[in-house]
Amino acid sequence: ELDTFSTRIGQLEGSLFDDGFGLDSALQDFFNALNNASSNPSDSTARQFVLSRGESLAQRFQGVAERINQQSIDIVSSLDAAANQVNDLAGLIADSNVRIANVQGDPASGSINQLLDQRDLLLKELASLVSVTTSEQADGQVSVFIGKGQTLVLGAQAAQLNISSQGAVMLHPVGNSVSQNITSAISGGELGGLLSYRSQVLEPAQNKIGYMAASITVAFNQQQSLGIDANGEFGLNFFSDINNPNLVGQRIVAFDNGNGSLATATVNVFIDDPLSFEPSDYEFRVAENGSFTIERSIDGEMVFQGASLTTPQTVEFDGLRIEFAAGDFQPGQTIRIRPYASIGTEMSVALRDVSNLALSSPVLIEAGVANQGSAVMTVRAITDSMSGIFGDDQSLVPPLLVRFVNDVQYEVLDNSNPGNPQPLNPDLGLQTYVPGIQNSVLPYAQGSTVVHSSGPAVAAPTAASLVSDLSPSNNNYPSGSVQITRLDSITGEVLSQPTVAIAAGSSARAIAQQISTLAGVSASARTSLEISNLVDTDSGVPVELAVNGQLITGFSSLDELADAINANSTLQSQSIVALSDGQTLTLVAQQGDDLNLHFQGDPNESIEVTSSSGQSLTLNGNLVGNYRHVTVAGTITTLLEPLAQMTTQLDGLFAANPVHASSAFGFDLVMSGNVQAGDEYTIGFNSQGAGDNRNALALALLAEERIVGDPPRTFAGVFAGLVQEIGAASSQVSVNKQAAAALLVQSESYRESVSGVNLDEEAANLIRYEQAYNASAQVISVARDMFNVLLRSLS
Repeated sequence: ELDTFSTRIGQLEGSLFDDGFGLDSALQDFFNALNNASSNPSDSTARQFVLSRGESLAQRFQGVAERINQQSIDIVSSLDAAANQVNDLAGLIADSNVRIANVQGDPASGSINQLLDQRDLLLKELASLVSVTTSEQADGQVSVFIGKGQTLVLGAQAAQLNISSQGAVMLHPVGNSVSQNITSAISGGELGGLLSYRSQVLEPAQNKIGYMAASITVAFNQQQSLGIDANGEFGLNFFSDINNPNLVGQRIVAFDNGNGSLATATVNVFIDDPLSFEPSDYEFRVAENGSFTIERSIDGEMVFQGASLTTPQTVEFDGLRIEFAAGDFQPGQTIRIRPYASIGTEMSVALRDVSNLALSSPVLIEAGVANQGSAVMTVRAITDSMSGIFGDDQSLVPPLLVRFVNDVQYEVLDNSNPGNPQPLNPDLGLQTYVPGIQNSVLPYAQGSTVVHSSGPAVAAPTAASLVSDLSPSNNNYPSGSVQITRLDSITGEVLSQPTVAIAAGSSARAIAQQISTLAGVSASARTSLEISNLVDTDSGVPVELAVNGQLITGFSSLDELADAINANSTLQSQSIVALSDGQTLTLVAQQGDDLNLHFQGDPNESIEVTSSSGQSLTLNGNLVGNYRHVTVAGTITTLLEPLAQMTTQLDGLFAANPVHASSAFGFDLVMSGNVQAGDEYTIGFNSQGAGDNRNALALALLAEERIVGDPPRTFAGVFAGLVQEIGAASSQVSVNKQAAAALLVQSESYRESVSGVNLDEEAANLIRYEQAYNASAQVISVARDMFNVLLRSLS
């Protein structure tokens, strides 16, 4: 057993460590080519070199995998040859049993010792092929058992072993027409050595090589898809898809269920996430009651259990998706699922045109020419090239503008009209910037959701009333409550939090602050309105406008009004800003405070106020000392962490079960450095990215990232781990082999001491027998002489 194991693992080490077939050097060459291309991404020669090294890497995987596959085929042939020898020896032992039984019944028919010696030699030869136990019967016949007590020889009858096309050891028992799969029960001898090597070393190595190929393919294709090529298009697959429709149906092995029939259903195995799990085979079994289980082979853990299997049906576990597409399964049938075994031989480069190598980032950031700060904004990652923000016409929908209102706060706006940027929908609100650290510019993380106040009462202006002072009025927002629940990602338990009570008339800012006290949620608020159609007849009654109690006078245009608002220190402290294009003044309370407007002028003078919900009111002038007044409240944007849910009882502001929209932009931005108020950064699509190397750097960085398996390792680390495992197994079998050899010598010596021939003892016996013979000869001689004397005396 150990000789066979040692020989086979030595062959495998040669396949992995051979300079012409090793994977580590091919990996290094491939990522070196990417580093070279990142230095000159527009160079077609450098791009071609990446494709060539990718081809070499794929061919290296194919070579190693094919060597392993060939060894797997050789093992099946060796198993078949060994099984035939077992059958021949079992038949000879059965014949010996007959002859020995005959001699026992008729001692005169021949010497039994020679027959016993011959049978012992047959048993010894059989034991070199498979571990056996024997039981001698009263008539001298011996029964031979293998595996876990399965009968190989019973008297004059011998069972038969055969090897299935899948390499399983099948026993055709004595007196039974149904074969048994006894692969897992076989141990010892050449058969045991082949099987233990195959299950403990060869198949795990085969899976690990396929797993590496799948991981590199998926990781590289994912990053390639997040960049743009020389034509401004998102990247196509660099390596061939591991879930090619022609391949997903070839990842199972259907075993005989004991009655000669094989599972015939259509089963497709998809690999959705190879990076987060360790490679393994899986055993699918159908029970007598029709239920089924799927067990992970590397640790015996059950990963899925179903009450019944009907087709079509899909199950998911360990980053795999198994589709039972059609057909039926019978009780007792078994399928072995091998997701990774063949991927190494299938690895290939799909990309053919060097211009399709996606070395550029799709997002372009430009700092404003008038920026006074030193901060730098960069793309940290492209997370989803399928995000709706990436338009079909090589554009961002919408393009973004990041504008700093002061040195610690900024807003993110829709920059579709660069002359009049607008809040996003949903509005992000005012974001906080911390100088001296790296800041995430876009607050929404992958997997989080956003709930926006979108009811009919949101931002609805109060009726224009006539008042005599500048006191604010109620915004008419209702009372209610908000509750946030979270789902525990480990236990699946729904975790509830205390309900937050919202008082009637609360500002959007106050509501957002209350919601933000809950775990798993952050909320922001913003209030905005537009002032237009300023009518100033200059009739002698001065036009006046009060914003949140701050009276503004002496203006004759919206531009002058905006300047006066922005110059007011009290309004500045409330984060209220104004922006005018000459026709429309946009007034924004960046923290979500209510906006209270009081207008005074001649009855023929007026302004038009439009809320962010699109509702408009006209404020006409009146007698001196009276004001037309309107209050506009803000909107609330609530960001929920993944697995968090929001329910409300705020009629008119939120729905009872509000829509939870995906909040991800498809990319992440980071920023660090010092900023000043007014600094701006535009974010658009990088349609002319031929000279951009940001995605090339991300592709090259995959070589160093620990993204594969659990615990996470680099690609090279996975291969190094495989080499170490095989080396350790080879060393261990060598030690075991030496120990077994010593044990064999000791066992043989003990056997000889009990039943063997002692030459010294036999020599002493020969001398004793010789002396006895000589003494007997002398007695005979004396007797003969005495007899002769007697005869002569009588004559």
